[in-house]
Amino acid sequence: MQVYYNFDQIKKPLKCSISITIGFFDSIHIGHQNLFKKLNEIKKDGKSCIITFSNHPQSIINPTKKIMLVNSLEERLKLFEKHNIDMVIVLEFTKDFQKLSYNDFLKILKNKLNFSTLVLGKGSKFGNNGIGKEKALKPLQKELNFKLKYIPKTKIGTITVSSTLIREKILKKEYTILNKLLKRKLREKKCRQTYHVE
Repeated sequence: MQVYYNFDQIKKPLKCSISITIGFFDSIHIGHQNLFKKLNEIKKDGKSCIITFSNHPQSIINPTKKIMLVNSLEERLKLFEKHNIDMVIVLEFTKDFQKLSYNDFLKILKNKLNFSTLVLGKGSKFGNNGIGKEKALKPLQKELNFKLKYIPKTKIGTITVSSTLIREKILKKEYTILNKLLKRKLREKKCRQTYHVE
């Protein structure tokens, strides 16, 4: 798995097709895993790529709020590789980045990666003020020449799986359901090591 820590490390657009997704992916729960699986299915003979962040966006957007992290960046990278991701671009979320519009961000990604498909979870949003939603992104497909794919949110019964839910279950020490939501074992000792406030 190739890991880049800024766009300057990517000297020129790769010639193969690239399918990308964007997110912090803190807990890498079964919903994230389903998205990664779809990303790898779509890439065909190309590469799958995750655009993520070294720091949680809320640490800049809402700095007074305590951000509880399930996994460190190092742990996230290991899990990305476990799910057969080919490339990861780790960006620092800064105040300047916060001001970047969704269309300008996608234009940067298109210039650096020449990606062919953008895969996102239903209801996701990004860009300045979070206005990069599905309705706003669809017109850019033709302009930037890429396909936009949304996958439905993962549910267990009536419960929607999310990183917020994972954090709640960790605080309640509900490890049996956590193992199901994460599709891997998460013991109490492990939680103490990785679940922290930034």
